Amino acid sequence: MLTRVGVILISLLGAGIARADIVSDSTVKAPFTLDSTLAQKDTSEYIPWSQYRWADHQLYTLTGTPPRRYTKIDPLPAYTYLGAYFGILAALHYYQEATFWRSGQSFRIRNNWDESLGANYGGHFEGGYFVSYVSEQALIASGVSYKLAPLYGALAGLGYQTYVEILDGYGSDFSFSPYEAYAQTLGVIYFAASQYSRTLQDLSPKFNYYWAPWIGGQPKAGSMTPIDDYSAWNFWISANIKDLTQWSFWPNWLNIAAGYGARDLGYPTETRIITLALDYDLVKILPDGSPGWNWFRQTLDFFKFPAPGVEWRVTRDGKSAGTHFYLAYPFVKF
Repeated sequence: MLTRVGVILISLLGAGIARADIVSDSTVKAPFTLDSTLAQKDTSEYIPWSQYRWADHQLYTLTGTPPRRYTKIDPLPAYTYLGAYFGILAALHYYQEATFWRSGQSFRIRNNWDESLGANYGGHFEGGYFVSYVSEQALIASGVSYKLAPLYGALAGLGYQTYVEILDGYGSDFSFSPYEAYAQTLGVIYFAASQYSRTLQDLSPKFNYYWAPWIGGQPKAGSMTPIDDYSAWNFWISANIKDLTQWSFWPNWLNIAAGYGARDLGYPTETRIITLALDYDLVKILPDGSPGWNWFRQTLDFFKFPAPGVEWRVTRDGKSAGTHFYLAYPFVKF
C-alpha cells in the first residue's frame, strides 16, 4: 500500500516539476562564488552554480559542469554514465542472484516486523535514498534538467528497490516483506521531499559498515553477504546544527548524528543499538579539487566516520543492556 502511495506522491510531484521545467527557472538560493571558469558557463543553457546547493553548501556534478536549465541529452556522457550506472545495477543483480536468489520457490510474503531488531528497515530506507541520489547524479551528467533529474532519480530508486524486494519474494531463504517495502518507499519520498525543504536537507541520512568481529561482535547468524549482515551496519540521521540553529559559536563542519543498529543478531546476546555521536561534514572539511574529487567528496559524506559518541544497548524484550561512551565510535571505548 505505501509503495503505491509513494508512486502517487512522486508522480504528482513530477507533474509540478515537469511543468516548472517548461515555464520557470526561478530558484531562490543563497549566493555562492565559484571559480571564474565555472562561473562563466552559458547561463542560458546551464543554471548558475549559486542555484545548485544543498542546505548551506555547494553541490557538485560528476562532469564539473552546472546542471542544465532544460533537458538536452549529451550522447557521449549519457552513454558513459548511464552505461556505468546500469552496469553496476546488473552486477548487483547477478551477485544477489548467486546468493539471495540462487534457488527459487513460488512467491510468498512474510510478516517480519521485528526481524533483525528493525535494523533492516534502516537499510531499506537509506538504500532507497542513496539509489535515488546516485540515479539523479547520473541523469544530471547525461543532460537531464536540474528539476527533472531528482524526480526521475527518485522513480529509479523506488523502481530498483521494489524490483529487488519482489525478487526476494521468490528466493527460498527470503520472501517479500511489506515493511521493508514501506521503509524503502519512505526513503525515496524523503529524498524527493528534501529537494524542497531546507530542514530536510539539514537532516542527512548516513550509514556505516564495520564487520562485527572488528568491533567485538558476531556476524548475523545465517547472513550470506555483507548486504544482509545487519550486525555490522549502523544507520544515521545527521543534523547540520550550524544551519538549523544559526549559532555563531558552532563550527559549520560539525554535526550531531542519531543512529540505530543491532549487534549479535541470532545469538542470545543480540541487542538493539541506539547511538548519539558527533559527525563531520566532509564537503566543508576536505579541500576543493577536480570535478571528480569534489563529487567523490560529496558522495563520501553519506558514510558516517568514527567520532566521539554514546551508545545505549537494549535487549529484544526492552531491557537495558548497558551504556557505553566512545572516543571514536564504534572502536575506541572509554
